[in-house]
Amino acid sequence: MTQNDFQLQKAIDFENSGNLLHAVQIYQSLLNDKVYKRNATIRLVNIYSKLNKISAAVNILDEYMNSNKDDYDFAKYFGHFLVTNSQFEKAIELLSEFDFDKRPEAYYLVGAAYFGLKDFENSRINFLQLLAFSDQHELFADAYIYLAKINLILNNIDEADEALEKIRKTKISNFEFYFVDAQIHFKKGMYFHAYELIRKAEKLNADSSEIALWGGRILLKMEEYQKAESYLLKSLNDAPTPEVYSMLGWVCLKNRKEKDAEDYFSKALSLEPNYKSALEGKSKLSLA
Repeated sequence: MTQNDFQLQKAIDFENSGNLLHAVQIYQSLLNDKVYKRNATIRLVNIYSKLNKISAAVNILDEYMNSNKDDYDFAKYFGHFLVTNSQFEKAIELLSEFDFDKRPEAYYLVGAAYFGLKDFENSRINFLQLLAFSDQHELFADAYIYLAKINLILNNIDEADEALEKIRKTKISNFEFYFVDAQIHFKKGMYFHAYELIRKAEKLNADSSEIALWGGRILLKMEEYQKAESYLLKSLNDAPTPEVYSMLGWVCLKNRKEKDAEDYFSKALSLEPNYKSALEGKSKLSLA
């Protein structure tokens, strides 16, 4: 075992025991050794991510990449890190240096980056390009989920449904699939099925504020007002919105809690004075 082998193992032991400062110091010293630089860089990025020091992580990733421009596997790792941390333009710039037809999985990361930038047309193009490569089938499910999300945003409900239909028979079981499928069924007016799907998504991520919001929306349509109220109150843990306050107003109105309903409608209008649903609720209260 060389001295640097010993130092690397020592740093790993420090990291595993939670002594991150000492681990960082050793990994930083190993950046000067070409043999250990790649491993040390990745381990430093993992620590910086835990400490939410994203800029520091990007800096050392850049440093490695600048001297190892042909290391595509590292570029893919770097690109994934950038997309995960919402640095979409940098991810596109990084991956554009490679031939996508030789590295088709890059289409997926660039598609995700364009999605993050809300450039849905370029996002769609990249995911469709990926789907042309049969050897990339392990990414197909996620690509179809992205295509469904794009079509939902553009209100192309049938196209969103068609995208997910490609993978429904594969017995896929993940949060994004159930969550997106619930939204599709909601948009199609199939509220019972939408609620079943939201419940499946909820089992995989019970703390999601998005699940709470969509559960409330669906149950309100199903006229399950008590259950809807529970979901909507949970969604207030995230930033309150006129929509959530207004839906709570309608739930309380249906449950004959007029005073609570008035309070919620007022809160909605304090955030957005012309919010239509809250104005209609107020008007209905005045006629009661």
